Amino acid sequence: MKKLLLGLSSLVIGSSGMMSVVACYKDQEPSIIFQTAQGQAYPLSTALKPFAAYYNEKFKDHKDFIKVKFQFQDAYEVDGEKIQGHGSFDEFELIRDAKNNIESRDFKKVPNIILGAQSGAYVINQEGRLLDLSDKGIKKDLFFDKIADLHSVLAGQGSTDKIFNIPFDNADVDSVVFNLRLLNKMFEIIKQGGGTVSEQSDIVKKSKTIKEKDIPTTSIWSHIELKTTEQNQKPFDGYTVDDETFKTLDGIRELALKFADNIKMKDEDKITTSTLSGEVLSIDYQEQTFLKELHTKIDEKEKSAFQLDENKKVKYNLVDDTDLKPKFKSLWNDYSNTAKTVFKKEVVEQGVKSKKAFHSIKYMKNGKEEWGSWEIFKFQSAISFAASVGAYQNKITRFTKNHPYLGKVEKGQEADFYKNNASESDVYMTTQVMKSKNSKYGVFNEGGSSIIPVASSNDKVNRATKKFLEWLYTGTNTIGTKEEHNWFTLARTSGYVMPLKDVVTKDKQDEFKKIIQELESKLKDKTKEELTEANTETEALYFKLNMLRSASISLDSLLKLNEENTIAKAVATDDKSAQMINTIKTSLLNQTRDEQTETKDFSKLLHELNAIKQQ
Repeated sequence: MKKLLLGLSSLVIGSSGMMSVVACYKDQEPSIIFQTAQGQAYPLSTALKPFAAYYNEKFKDHKDFIKVKFQFQDAYEVDGEKIQGHGSFDEFELIRDAKNNIESRDFKKVPNIILGAQSGAYVINQEGRLLDLSDKGIKKDLFFDKIADLHSVLAGQGSTDKIFNIPFDNADVDSVVFNLRLLNKMFEIIKQGGGTVSEQSDIVKKSKTIKEKDIPTTSIWSHIELKTTEQNQKPFDGYTVDDETFKTLDGIRELALKFADNIKMKDEDKITTSTLSGEVLSIDYQEQTFLKELHTKIDEKEKSAFQLDENKKVKYNLVDDTDLKPKFKSLWNDYSNTAKTVFKKEVVEQGVKSKKAFHSIKYMKNGKEEWGSWEIFKFQSAISFAASVGAYQNKITRFTKNHPYLGKVEKGQEADFYKNNASESDVYMTTQVMKSKNSKYGVFNEGGSSIIPVASSNDKVNRATKKFLEWLYTGTNTIGTKEEHNWFTLARTSGYVMPLKDVVTKDKQDEFKKIIQELESKLKDKTKEELTEANTETEALYFKLNMLRSASISLDSLLKLNEENTIAKAVATDDKSAQMINTIKTSLLNQTRDEQTETKDFSKLLHELNAIKQQ
C-alpha cells in the first residue's frame, strides 16, 4: 500500500514502459498532477479524491491556484473527464520513470507530486529537482521527530536539518490480523495433539469470543484435522502456545510451520474447484517483513541492508557486509524452511482444472489479486501480516459486498455472502510485531508513503504545488458535516495517520480510542445486514469505526518509537537496491504459489543480487 512530479502549463501524463495516460491539451487549463501507485479503489485513493474536489472548489479564485488532479494505477472519472491510469502498482517504478523523463527533458511526462517510497527523494534529488516547501511551513519540526529524522536522512542531503521526502500517510503494512474462528480451530487441534494452549493468553481469550465455531465449507480449513501416526499420537506434545508466541516474527512463523506439519485433509473428494485454498499465515509486502526481521538481528542501530555512506552513495550491505551477509543467509534459509506447502491437489470439473493447496505461510501477490485482509475475510488465513488499512476489507462490510476487485454480490446471493465470510466478531487486528527472538531492538517498519514535490521551471506551477500541499498538511475542510483538520479527515476516511508532531501523541491516541469505544458501543447490536446497508448512518459509522481502528493501531506503532528499545532503520533505495529488493520479493512469492512452487537456494539468490550490483 506504498506510492510524483514536475508539471508545465500543458501536460501529457505518462511513463515509459507503461500505458499512455490522459492528455491535457494546449487549449485546456493546466493542472497539478498528483500521482500515486495505488488503484483508484484503494482506501487511500477513495479518501484522497474528496480532498481534490474540495480544494479545487474552495481555492479556485486564489491567485496561486491551479486545479489538482489525481492519477492512479487504473482509470477513473472526475467532473466528466476520464483520467487514464498509469498502469503501475510499483512506487519505485514511478520514481525511476520520472527521473528518466527529467534526464531526457521530456517534462510533459512528469507529474508535479509523487506519492512514493520514503527514499524516493534521494532519486529525484540526484537531478536537483526537489521542490523546497519550507517557506510554506512544511519543515522538519512540523512532524513527529522520530519520523522526521528518518526522512531527512533518506534524501541524501549533506545536512539533515531539512526534509524533502515529506511524510504523508503512515500505516502498518504488517499489522497482525487474526481470523478468530480459524485460530480457535487451530488451538483445538493443537490441544488434541497434546500441545499446551495457555488459557491466560490474551489471544487465546480473544479466540473464544467468536459467536459461532463452524468453518464455511467454501474454505479448505473446513477439511483440516489432526494428523497422527501409530508412532506419534500426540504430535504437539511439548509445544506451547502463549502470548510469547505472538510477540516475535519468528515465533509466529514457527507456529505456522508446526501446525501445518501436523494436519491432514479429510473428505478430499469434497474439495472442488470452488473450494478456496488456504494457509496458516499470509504476508503482505513479504520483502519488507523479511528485511525487518533481518534488521532485528543487527546490533548496530545505524546499519541497514542499504544505507548511505559518507559520500551519500548507497552501500549494499546486504551482499557486501561481512557481519550482515551470514545473517542474511541464515534468515533466508529459515524463511525457505518455514514456508511449506503441505497439501496440493488438482481438481477437475467439467473440463476446468484448478490447483488447491494449503501452506504454512503464503506470500501475497497484492495488486488486484491477493491481500492478507481478503484471506482473513474469506477464511483462508488464520493469521496475517496485513496492511491495517484493510480493516474495512477483512470482514463483512458494504465495501466487501460491492468491492470492484472481489466481485459485487448479486441479488439473491446475500445469504451465501453473509454465511461464507468473516464478520465483526471473527476478526481481531493489532499492531505490527517488531522483534525476533533474542533481538536487541524492536524494529519499526514505516508503512505508507511520502510526498515528493518536484520543482518545475514554471514558477506558477511551483507556487500552485506549494499552495495545495500547504493546505493539505496544515489546513481544514468541511468535506464532512463539520469543519475538521485535514489529518483527521484522512484518518477517518482512509485509516492512515499523517505523522505530524501534534498528532503522534498520547493525548491524540486517547481521543482516537475514546471515539472507537463510542462507535463500538453504538454498533454492537447491529446485524450484518444493517452494517452493510448502503446510504445509512449505521453503515457510515461502521466505515468510520474501521478506518479509525487502522489509524489507532498505526498510531500505537508510531508511539512505540518513543521507547528506548524500538528503532527505525533508514533503507536507502536506488535503482540497484530496488531491483535487489524486488528479486527478494519475487523469490519469496514463488515459494508459495498454489500453481507451482520454486524455492531458490541462497547461493543462487546471492549470485543474482551481486549481478544486479555489478550492472
